[in-house]
Amino acid sequence: YNYKNVEYLKKMHDLCVKKNIEFEVFFIPKYITLYEKVDFSKYHNIKEKIVEITPYWDFTGINKISTDKKYWTDPIHINNWTSKLIVDRIFTQNRQSVPEINDFGVFISKSNFDKHEAKLLEDLEQYRKSKH
Repeated sequence: YNYKNVEYLKKMHDLCVKKNIEFEVFFIPKYITLYEKVDFSKYHNIKEKIVEITPYWDFTGINKISTDKKYWTDPIHINNWTSKLIVDRIFTQNRQSVPEINDFGVFISKSNFDKHEAKLLEDLEQYRKSKH
């Protein structure tokens, strides 16, 4: 993960604020096989830096989307339906559109960052233990 990109994000954020333009940041979901292979400490560090700049939406974590192939075109790319679900969550905060996946997409601010990241880590550890 490139920390220089966080600097660019800050510049974009500041420009949008100055011009009164809505600025949304979100982290896309990851398919479950990625969670099995990657150390997410750097990912956590990037998210920690970003929440200091702006709140964001987090669609990462172990959930129905990350564990079900029907939401993906391949292990890296979400399908169109999942993309629309993300847009719906960000711009309408609509959890009722698909009630069975209402845990998908959490709005993160400084006040809930630590708790959310701890839950993501706990879920990941539980998942890894269940695979062994």
